[in-house]
Amino acid sequence: MAFALSSCMIAHALLYHGRMVLHGFLQTRIEKDDIHAKLMRAYPEVPDWWYALSFALFFSLAIVVSEVWHTGIPVWALLLAIFLPVTYIIPSGYVYAMTGQTIPINLIAKIIPGI
Repeated sequence: MAFALSSCMIAHALLYHGRMVLHGFLQTRIEKDDIHAKLMRAYPEVPDWWYALSFALFFSLAIVVSEVWHTGIPVWALLLAIFLPVTYIIPSGYVYAMTGQTIPINLIAKIIPGI
């Protein structure tokens, strides 16, 4: 059941909300401001390169830690650990916003390391 739910959640988000998600990504900087955005204009915006730099720094630190202490975690597993939440965050957000119920993907998170 969990495998069916996790794959159906992605298919549902792509088929029913794919255009809206794509439009949201493309129009992020030129959307009309809501009240929150108007209030946040009083504060300086954090540059995008700070996020990229912090991701690169902490991902490289994770690689160094996994190699120095011989945890047995290969680099591809670290990439997979980042890819899975990024893949499921938007579809699970849509399902939660529409139904108020979360769909657990912890079974996938348990099966993949076992493989």
